[in-house]
Amino acid sequence: MFQVKSSLSAVVFMVIASILWGTTGTVAAFTPDVSPLATGAFAMGVGGILLVVNARKHIIRTYATISLGERNCSQR
Repeated sequence: MFQVKSSLSAVVFMVIASILWGTTGTVAAFTPDVSPLATGAFAMGVGGILLVVNARKHIIRTYATISLGERNCSQR
């Protein structure tokens, strides 16, 4: 079933993650005291967390498949 709220939150989280991804170089240029590697790691970490938060319902639903692996789930 198509859920408008779910789709809207997915779009919002994706836009936020892409903004964090796209502004990493700019932020690194304006923060000379912080390593560009640390800036990029922070941006990717926050973006990844936002994507996991968005996908949490799907992750919980498919936990058995993820934990057992595809091979074991097909034998049920």
